[in-house]
Amino acid sequence: MGKIGIYSRNPRFYYRVLKILREREMPFSSIEDPENIGEEIVVIISHREDIQFSERQIFDNDALSAVRKSIPRLMGKNLFEKITIGIDPGPKPGIAAIGDGIVVEAFELSEICKIEATVKKIISDYESVQTIIRIGDGDKPNMERILLKLSGQIIPMEVVDESGTSMPHKTHNNALSAARIANIEEFKRNGPIIKNTKKKNSIDMEFTTIKSFV
Repeated sequence: MGKIGIYSRNPRFYYRVLKILREREMPFSSIEDPENIGEEIVVIISHREDIQFSERQIFDNDALSAVRKSIPRLMGKNLFEKITIGIDPGPKPGIAAIGDGIVVEAFELSEICKIEATVKKIISDYESVQTIIRIGDGDKPNMERILLKLSGQIIPMEVVDESGTSMPHKTHNNALSAARIANIEEFKRNGPIIKNTKKKNSIDMEFTTIKSFV
């Protein structure tokens, strides 16, 4: 399985990348010697001010952008054919991004006012041939607020029937619902795959995630 390598002389950037990879449970290796890189290292994250020593390197000043740009490389490609962003509307919206059928991330925002900047950054960080946004219709007042905030986007937006996407959890898992909304055709065909699992592991149980490639 592939690993992400980290090489940077910028300590702030290095530790920020480290933190993100640990939070996402993505295996990585710190590279001390650029002339000794293991074959298991598929992609190397570096700051823009770092030296270039490998075709496997990607460069960015922003740690989150760098991690996102590394993900297609783990899947053996330079960019995605299609990114689908699913949004579960509510006071704390769920956000999920699916790249070529793989859930690359899913999370919950603390408030609606953050949605515009969050979606813009996802679109910017994940290079793809096609990108679409799908918004669930379950909370119409908040759905309309989200549509208004995203009205300046030039990519296609769809409002979809999200009925059933919050089941069977006793506590609404906004991130999981967002992933189901992004993948709504498959969800409507098959319904929820998981029946009873911890909220933390529910997305990994129901979807193929980036963890399958690392």
